[in-house]
Amino acid sequence: MSTARATLAALTGAAGFAVSVMVQQSTSDRLDLATSGGTELVYLAIGLLILHGNPGHAVGRLAVAGPLIATSGTAVLEVAVRRLADHPQEVPTLLAATVGTACRGVGWFALVLLVPLVFPEGRPTGPPRLVGWARRTAYTALLLVVVTAVLSPTQTDLRIQ
Repeated sequence: MSTARATLAALTGAAGFAVSVMVQQSTSDRLDLATSGGTELVYLAIGLLILHGNPGHAVGRLAVAGPLIATSGTAVLEVAVRRLADHPQEVPTLLAATVGTACRGVGWFALVLLVPLVFPEGRPTGPPRLVGWARRTAYTALLLVVVTAVLSPTQTDLRIQ
């Protein structure tokens, strides 16, 4: 990943974060999301620093990609939640909420599960059998996040009725 692409991805992630905060209905909700979501901005900055020093490094790519997916998903989810308050049965908005929930989960799980697999050298270390098992487990967890979001009979975000 080039530095320009990484910067564009980080800016897109920051924009997703900003949209998420701006669509909140109250100041306390905005502050809550801004403080809890600020972690994503820190990951984006760290990913950019890593990629600036080591272009293409797997830890840097994941540190940018995970928050990009999570913040984009959060933005979609938050806009959908706001719209569903007025139009609770609007199917495209419910679908958007589902996609947002899945993306938010995948982004965070990518950080939590995939970064440790390639940290610090940027490639898996350890016995090949263990690395293969850990990688399959991580990918299965990512898949389960999406399957849960899509196949759940109700929305997993409790703000959606």
